[in-house]
Amino acid sequence: HYKLLNYEQAIDYYQQAKIDIDSIYRQNKVMAYYYYASLYSNMADVYNSSQQFKAALANAQTSLNYYDSINAADLAKYTSYINLGKAHKGLKRKAEAQKYLMFAYKSLQNTKDYIGLDVATQELAKFYESEGNYEGALRFNQLYKQYSDSLKSLKTNNAIAELNIQYETEKKEAENAQLKLGNELKEAKINRLNLLIIFMILILIISLIAAFLVIKIRKYKDQIKISEEEKVRYFAFFHDTGNKIMFLSNSKDRSSPEYSATLNDIGYSIRDYAHFYKLPNDMHQNFEYLVTDIILEVKNTSSIKFAVKSKIAPSVEKRMLTEKKIIIYRIIKELIYNTVKHSHADFANIVLFNEGRNIVLDYSDNGKGMELAQLKGKGTDFIKEQVKQVNGEIDIRTAINEGFSCIIMIPQTIYERVLA
Repeated sequence: HYKLLNYEQAIDYYQQAKIDIDSIYRQNKVMAYYYYASLYSNMADVYNSSQQFKAALANAQTSLNYYDSINAADLAKYTSYINLGKAHKGLKRKAEAQKYLMFAYKSLQNTKDYIGLDVATQELAKFYESEGNYEGALRFNQLYKQYSDSLKSLKTNNAIAELNIQYETEKKEAENAQLKLGNELKEAKINRLNLLIIFMILILIISLIAAFLVIKIRKYKDQIKISEEEKVRYFAFFHDTGNKIMFLSNSKDRSSPEYSATLNDIGYSIRDYAHFYKLPNDMHQNFEYLVTDIILEVKNTSSIKFAVKSKIAPSVEKRMLTEKKIIIYRIIKELIYNTVKHSHADFANIVLFNEGRNIVLDYSDNGKGMELAQLKGKGTDFIKEQVKQVNGEIDIRTAINEGFSCIIMIPQTIYERVLA
């Protein structure tokens, strides 16, 4: 619009551009100020061309202020200086006009900005001619012609360079055309190979996804199995306890030894059951920490010295199923409670380690021991049931005056091995 002399439309579009710059201001203040400076300089040029010199002066000064606020180099300011000079000239302020036009020229003097030098020297030549200073007008007309010729020469050289580039490009394209056919054949072969690789990768990904889903389903089934077996034990306990309570309620002689024994049995059963199934809040801790916590629980009621050592690799314990960790914890707890209640031992040793694909628990005490046939009903049934839940194996060894020992081997699940 400016080149078509549609000055009002040009100003309208510059005002719309200012709205866009306002949005940039919130993200990058320095960049926005640079754009503001350029925008107001352009509007000043439009106002000078339409002889609205006061508006041109205001916009050129605003442009210069923005440049100064970001410490822009003088080279960046030359258009603002030229527009200030032209505005002052239009307002008959000769000294100010000469000052700013000279500012523009001096800021460009040691550069090769032929476009800027062309404009600055032309405006100075016009200024001096209008003032009757023909010497100054001649000097800057000569400089203007020099820079104008340099600019034309530069444009000519650029045009020649572009022609050379075009020629070299066409020559290169002709050479490339000869190679194209061979390359296309090679490309087709590579594409077939790539498709084969992609197909194999897709098969691998699908296989991995399928394996992951199978593992997740297996894990879910294992959790359901454990949960169902837990329910069976709960129901059995409450059923037996309920029968005992009914026996007491129907008993007519509450002073009998049988009544007292049954009542005590109920109380101890409930207490032991609740205490046994109580889990610590910090089950995420390692086994050595958890077992030490159990030992501290029985410390006040027993003088037995317990030694505990977990050699399970942290990575193995970390990927262990929570349900399995709870079962191992309960097995160790039952063994410790049995030792305290029945063994008359003064030392017990607990070692956990991983061997191949198994978690191994090695437990022993130096108590009085007993015949294997006597073990039934002293917690070993519960331990065997727990081991069975995780498809483990247990080997118990004991004899009179030879203490008690057991080795329990619990296999890792497919899920745990895949995580490894």
